[in-house]
Amino acid sequence: MKIAYYVDSSTAVNWGGQATSAGIRHLVEKTYPDAEFVPVRFRSLPFRHATRLRRILDMAVSWAVRHDNLPMLVRILDWYGIDPDIYERFDVVCFNGEGAIHDRSGHVFRLLGSLYAFKRGGARVYAVNQTVDVRPDGPAAGLIRLVYPVLDRVAVREPRSLSLMNALGLSAELVGDAAYALPVMPQKEREERFQHYGIDRPFVAVCASSSLGRDRQSVAKVDRLLETLADLGSKLVFLANTKTDLYLAKQLQAKHSLRIIDYEAADYLDAIAIISMASLIIGGRQHPNIFAAKYGVPFVGLDGNTHKMRGVAELLNYPLPVFQWDFDPRELLAAARRALAGEYDAAAIRVPVIERIDLSSSR
Repeated sequence: MKIAYYVDSSTAVNWGGQATSAGIRHLVEKTYPDAEFVPVRFRSLPFRHATRLRRILDMAVSWAVRHDNLPMLVRILDWYGIDPDIYERFDVVCFNGEGAIHDRSGHVFRLLGSLYAFKRGGARVYAVNQTVDVRPDGPAAGLIRLVYPVLDRVAVREPRSLSLMNALGLSAELVGDAAYALPVMPQKEREERFQHYGIDRPFVAVCASSSLGRDRQSVAKVDRLLETLADLGSKLVFLANTKTDLYLAKQLQAKHSLRIIDYEAADYLDAIAIISMASLIIGGRQHPNIFAAKYGVPFVGLDGNTHKMRGVAELLNYPLPVFQWDFDPRELLAAARRALAGEYDAAAIRVPVIERIDLSSSR
């Protein structure tokens, strides 16, 4: 069995992408040890400096799928950066949707179109590990309604996405994020990785969010968060998961005497080790909070660019609230203090256990 794997985030800047692809590879190698697992990358998106022109390609993809015109779809996807001879090379497609299936994603139409083209070309197609967050009356939702019913399996990674899929009239399975499938890192390795960074315990880890940008408004939001957390009287370590996170952290480093650990210095295994040693993590990055839950560290979540953080909390049956970035400082501080004091129902938390991946046909 030859498996095409994309979106391949194994070399991504952010720790979540690295962990997700590592988790999927681990599951495939464990479940299908004789399979050939081939990460696939497409060419860069066209119209880099004129992104509105992509709407023409988006509409063309939808038209070709709606009319089941495979030759035209393949030509359109070629313009969109996907080689036309790829569809006959693989028996199975393992599509890592992760955070790509939402209305603000520039990739969503070519990805959905590629899944349809692979399926119509005779491959077995499995969409896995995804948050789906689209307007039910929007064009992306319209294409999802056309594509997902013909796939062999569709899985979402949290309950908010499952509810949306059901609202679109589609069925899907609920399978937690692939990062949950990573083997537990031994205590000795975690300690060794943690000690490399010379961080004194106890400390509170802080993250930014995919909803923030490199602008004054986002700097102000993170500044307000750090000012609120200063009342905890605990050392703060800022975990910069992306280029934007690092930008925000550097703008505020001097003001808040921040220790910054960034994606350039640490990989996802280092991030897991550091988070596992924290007293608490606060922020809007989904995967750092997933790492925390897996190692029994409390987190206080903030919103991201989709409903994924609230979906994570719902999947985990998490007893602490998820906040918006215009939070009431008193309420967020109260939640953080409850977490630090252990005044929450940790026994209620349900961390998914994922031991295999099913790439067989359900039809």
